[in-house]
Amino acid sequence: MNLSLSNILIGAIMLLTIMPVHEYAHAWAADKLGDGSARLSGRMTLNPFAHLDLVGSISFLLVGIGWGKPVPVYMRNLNHPKRDMMLVALAGPASNVVLTILLMIVYKVLSAIVVAAGIQNYIVNILLWVILMIAQTSARWAVFNMLPVPPLDGSRLLEYLLPWQAYAKIEQYQQIIYIVMLVLLVTGVLSVPLSFLTNLLLKLVSLITLPVDLLLGVLF
Repeated sequence: MNLSLSNILIGAIMLLTIMPVHEYAHAWAADKLGDGSARLSGRMTLNPFAHLDLVGSISFLLVGIGWGKPVPVYMRNLNHPKRDMMLVALAGPASNVVLTILLMIVYKVLSAIVVAAGIQNYIVNILLWVILMIAQTSARWAVFNMLPVPPLDGSRLLEYLLPWQAYAKIEQYQQIIYIVMLVLLVTGVLSVPLSFLTNLLLKLVSLITLPVDLLLGVLF
């Protein structure tokens, strides 16, 4: 584990860009589906300091996976409570997938311009690298949050799909499951499956952005 100052600074940049998008998406979806609690509490914003969670931020800086403060959502206020809770949860990972796609497009366009113009600048190279790292980390954030473990977003999908009695059993042991997950994260046990799924998502993003590559090939 490399905890150099540069890595912490880079991690902080990623934390301040990826997490606000994720939490804003939760708040926006809840507001559109009938519950304005997040908007009224000031969470429907891209200001990262409205969303930072201490443990989630430290986890991100140490192991590259983290989370923000839970967005307040009250099921009784939603138009279709059980379904809409799932949609609100899925909005977070979905926003990170969209962010990954947009950043990869920006990265490809800027890279093509740099190569075509023959630019050789250390600052430009660092900027391109940071954009690429944020895109890849955003994909990893989406994958991590889709794990079917309370209180992660994937647990809401599990709640929607499972009978109430079955999900109640999972919630009964939520704290134990959560602690086990954190241990697996810190020890690196989850690294292999998370990396595999993240690479699959990045390959899908490459396919989605393939028209950009073809267009750039024509222009440059």
